[in-house]
Amino acid sequence: MIINRYGLLYSLFSIINHQEQSDADYVVAEFLLKNYSDIGNLNIYDVADSCNVSRSTIRRFCETIGFDNFATMKKEFDKYDDEYNRYISFYSRENFSDYLSLEMNRMITELTQVPETILEDISSKIYNSSKVVFLTSSIGATAVSQFQNGMLFSNKVIHVISDHFDNHPMLNSLEENDLLIVLSGTANLARSIVPQLSTIKPYKALLTMNESVTEVLEYDSIYNIRDVLPDFDSSILYFKYGFMFFLDMLLAKYINDYIKEI
Repeated sequence: MIINRYGLLYSLFSIINHQEQSDADYVVAEFLLKNYSDIGNLNIYDVADSCNVSRSTIRRFCETIGFDNFATMKKEFDKYDDEYNRYISFYSRENFSDYLSLEMNRMITELTQVPETILEDISSKIYNSSKVVFLTSSIGATAVSQFQNGMLFSNKVIHVISDHFDNHPMLNSLEENDLLIVLSGTANLARSIVPQLSTIKPYKALLTMNESVTEVLEYDSIYNIRDVLPDFDSSILYFKYGFMFFLDMLLAKYINDYIKEI
């Protein structure tokens, strides 16, 4: 399994969000995003011609975002077919606003039942760790970035890894008094990085919505905040908004326990 696939879209969007439009990487990333549904029918020659760059530029681009070559990266786009169908099915239902309101209220009710001890434990570990790193795929990156901003105002710097999981230098730099929190809805990402966990030193915690991962012994702590099956109708909602809601509760817990009133 190629671990970096969980950050593929995040990497592509990051390039077009931060690089100049004239940059070759921008041109390639934009082309892949605009044509992602047809990538399976393209080869490196097609992409190079369409982007007016050399094949070696395409190969370097693939290596930059964590893939050995264009062929291995192309295979990873296949996984978005099912995700595309799920998104279309979720958002195209009739009376969507009513459905969304109902499901959001149900989700919030469920997540507010998360034991206070879980919030206390994670909050305490964050407070007592020298460096805190969240590792998450693109679907959790937005939620973690909001938490990152809030924690900065709480005098704690949080680091986020959302791409290049299998060779990220920050992971190898972590020490025993540091904390690594893997945020993984289905736990696929959590399982994929297991081989790395034995080679790094920090305390390792998993935050997930899949109760079947209790057997993954490489994690020092596993926090399951709600069991959600990937094919569950509202799984998109839970993975998209559920982690954000939980992290907001965690932020409030941290502020109330460790930050003095101004």
